[in-house]
Amino acid sequence: MVLKDIFLAVLVMLLWGTNFVAIKLSLVSFPPFLQLTLRFVFACFPIIFFIKKPNCSKLLIFKFSLLIWICQLSAIAFGLYLGMPAALCSLLMQTQIIFTVLLSAIFFYYKPKKLELIGITLAFVGVSMIAIHGRGQFSWVTFFLILFAAFSVALGNLLFKGQNQKTNMLSLIIWSCLIPPIPMFFTSFMVDGWETICLACLTFKWSSLFAIIYSSLFATIVATTCYTYLLEKYEPARIVPFTMLTPIFGALASTIILKERLTQECLIAAVFIVIGLLINQFAKRTPKQEFLIEGKADPLKQAA
Repeated sequence: MVLKDIFLAVLVMLLWGTNFVAIKLSLVSFPPFLQLTLRFVFACFPIIFFIKKPNCSKLLIFKFSLLIWICQLSAIAFGLYLGMPAALCSLLMQTQIIFTVLLSAIFFYYKPKKLELIGITLAFVGVSMIAIHGRGQFSWVTFFLILFAAFSVALGNLLFKGQNQKTNMLSLIIWSCLIPPIPMFFTSFMVDGWETICLACLTFKWSSLFAIIYSSLFATIVATTCYTYLLEKYEPARIVPFTMLTPIFGALASTIILKERLTQECLIAAVFIVIGLLINQFAKRTPKQEFLIEGKADPLKQAA
């Protein structure tokens, strides 16, 4: 990789890692579903008027929006709102790699190598340690909410399998952001009530509003688009390991900005998870295996 692309990959992980802190800050003033409503409104307007519709089916746009935006971010926002530390959230979200391997094995007959199984086992041990020893920092509800968010991302990773037509990801990201605002606002209205919505809009802190704008523009549009660009330019095995930087940046940002502190047991668990996922990502795979696990277009079909 050239130096500028390495810098770009690190920047993407910085944006994603610090985004967990941004979400936490935005929840100070706005309830979760209202926060998501504003986030996606800011993400698609006014830029959607200058971006052509993506060259893919409406069903793919809907699935992408449902899994990546609605399911994932609703679970993350609600989990953080209920007390999940931002640092642990950014760490647990990396289990999407485990879920991707397992789903590929179930639905696409992917056969994990021994190193991958060792990595998954170590990561699972780390997640189990967090579940057992982290209870003083979060509840079971928040724990499973974040795992559900990671599972949603894993399902999203499998969306593009068999896609022969190349999709403009910036266009897909912008237009898929058009779907969540209405159901998110309706959910906020049903859960929080009109009075809470009005009070939040009238008494919000500027730091919370800026945090939403940060999530909308940088974490949603800039980071996701840049990551897709890198995946198109390089093979996934070169890019995906950079995602291990996300929980590191998340933990640093939450420590500096939110003054969060992880217990010793959670720090040990974090080491297990990171080592396990690194082993998994550095396990050598054939081109066909790369297709199955990373969701890239089948290189054999491309050659044809």
